[in-house]
Formats: sequence, structure tokens, C-alpha cells
Amino acid sequence: MKKWITALLVILVIFFALLYIFIPGRIQIVEFIPVRCPEPAVVRVLNDTSAWKKWWPENGNRNNFEYSDYRYHLSKIMYNAYDVAQVSNADTINSQMLLLRVNSDSLLLRWESTVNTGLNPFKRISQYRQASKQKKNMRILLDNLDKYLQKSENIYGFHIAITTLVDTAFISKKITGKSYPSTDTIYELIKELKGYIASTGAKETNHPIMNVRRTDSGYLTMVAIPVDRVLEGNNTLIPKRMPIIKDNTLLIEVHGGVLSVQKAFFELGNYMQDHHYGAPALPFESLITDRSKETDTTKWITRIYAPIM
Repeated sequence: MKKWITALLVILVIFFALLYIFIPGRIQIVEFIPVRCPEPAVVRVLNDTSAWKKWWPENGNRNNFEYSDYRYHLSKIMYNAYDVAQVSNADTINSQMLLLRVNSDSLLLRWESTVNTGLNPFKRISQYRQASKQKKNMRILLDNLDKYLQKSENIYGFHIAITTLVDTAFISKKITGKSYPSTDTIYELIKELKGYIASTGAKETNHPIMNVRRTDSGYLTMVAIPVDRVLEGNNTLIPKRMPIIKDNTLLIEVHGGVLSVQKAFFELGNYMQDHHYGAPALPFESLITDRSKETDTTKWITRIYAPIM
């Protein structure tokens, strides 16, 4: 009998010794993931807690930011760092998410926290299990955030692609006015350009384009049509040339009216600033839909092209 008791005591001593050796008093939890997205864009997404539900896991609670028995609360926003409280039952574990810049268009997201396991062996085991669960949750949430950040439409509201311009020769006309040009005004200019192109025997190669800029005196509007050869122009119609440079143009396709197009231009500016792109030429709209025939602006399709360097 004494041998059994002695053996049991030895086993218990070994068990608790191993328990305190392999489960430390403080467990450091660290998860990180590389993200191909500019730092300013990630900051805007994380600073806007109302947008968190857009990247939160579908099998969690997107309204209260719950996932796998934990509630997550952004408790403090600092420069490139976010304190996140993770609450489970009566326990609150403080963690921090760090943004570590790698280069101009990518960074490392690092999420870390510390769990104190205590001296109580049973609590120590319980806290170890909680730490393992917490680490798994952090990995899933970071993966979800990374997938969300990979799509430009999630950050800027529009899909932004890089393309190559194929049209090189244009015939154009500029006008100035005190107000934004009406659809009738734009298509009067297009009609004039089309008439000139037809008179030269040239052919149109793509949809009409335009650029509208606000100046101190009003609005400067340029309308142009791509053609199959360089035309001479006249006193009011001006020929334009554009070099072909592979993959140096941003492209956004917009469905909607003038306000939708203006919003796309604003987000395009954010995208260029985030990625440190310069503008060697003015961006322009390609009028895919004939606005003079389609009065429903929700059906308008406009492609915005922005040369970059």
C-alpha cells in the first residue's frame, strides 16, 4: 500500500514539476502577417471601428465584434498601434496590434498579448488553454483583415486596376465656363469633333474622353476623341499625342452620375497618395455610355484613366 502511495506522490510531483516547467507564469502570444497594402490605407481602415464589421469573420458577431467566446474592443488608438481588449467571461486580456512598415506599399501586422497563468496549477492549465484559443483567434482575425485589405474596392470603394493606354492620337477642344459643363454642352463639343473627324476621312478608335478642372475663374473642360492617325486640327480643334507606356495607368470603372465620378476621382487621389504615385499627365474620363441618349444616370458607365509614374 505504501508503495502505491509513494508511486502516486512521485507521479504527482513529476506532473506538477513538468506543469510549471512547460507552462510558464507568463505566456507571450504573438501573431503576425505580412500585408501588401500601404500604411495610410491600413490606418484608415483600423481607425474606423464602424468598418470593422466588413472584415470581421462571418461566423462571428459583426455588430459586437465577438468571435469564439471572446469580445474584442478597441480601447486606444495610437500612432501605428492599437490597444485591443479581449474579454472572455470575467477575464480581460489586453493586447496590442502594431503596424510595422516594410516599404511604401506593404507592412507587417503584429498582434501580441501576455497571459499571466498564476501559481494555481488548475488555473495555470485553464489559462494555457485560453492562451492557445486566443492565439488561434488572433490568427483567424488577422487572416480575415489581410484578405479584406487585398481588395482596393474595400478600402477606396472602387476596384482600381493598372492598365496600358492603347490610344495615342486624339483631336480635342477646350472651353471655359463658370459652372460644371452640362451633358448638352459636352455632347455639342463631341458632335463638333465627330464632324471634323468625318471630314478628314479619319476613324474614331475609342469612346470620347473628357477632363474637367476647376480653376479660379470657373471650369476648364477638355473633350477629345481618339483617332487612327494624327490630324492637323484648326484654330479651335487641337491634336494631342499620348505615348504608350506599359502598365503606367490606373483604371476605375464607375457606374453612376457625375457625383459618383467625382467620388471616384477623390478616392483615386487617395490611392495615388497612399502608393506615392506621381501624375505625369491629367486623368480623364472615358464616356462609355452615350449620356445624351441615356437620361438615367444610374446606368451611366464611365472609365477613369490616370497616368502614373
